[in-house]
Amino acid sequence: MDIKVLNLEDFNINDFSKEDTIDINLFDEDISVFYSYPYYSHKDIDYQFRFSFNDTNVCVDEVKNDNSKDFDSLTILKNLGNIERDLFNEYLLKLIDFRDGTTELIDGIINLNLDLLDTNEKFRIINSNKIYVLYEIYNNFIE
Repeated sequence: MDIKVLNLEDFNINDFSKEDTIDINLFDEDISVFYSYPYYSHKDIDYQFRFSFNDTNVCVDEVKNDNSKDFDSLTILKNLGNIERDLFNEYLLKLIDFRDGTTELIDGIINLNLDLLDTNEKFRIINSNKIYVLYEIYNNFIE
């Protein structure tokens, strides 16, 4: 592998050619990634689900995204597991929560105005929000 050193003092953008570029694939092209709506937001941070699909599995994570950063700032909070794609499709078609395999997902209004609530009420609403955002993204997957 040839490595070229770029001398920025003598660099002229007009002298730059396509042959000088290296294609680096940072993402596996066989994986599709989708994000749910936020189930909780605080200041510039959104908390949401991330679904990564490949041919055989679906990996689901809870993530937080700091929107105040210049670049995407995504942190994985919790890996909720890898689910076989066929099993996930069963959950999807029946609108069943993959987290426990029994809870029926329902439509509802996502409440992100939680700042003035006590901790117990806040957690109760966040849990309801998770069901609502899962319902929404499941319906997007079905379409």
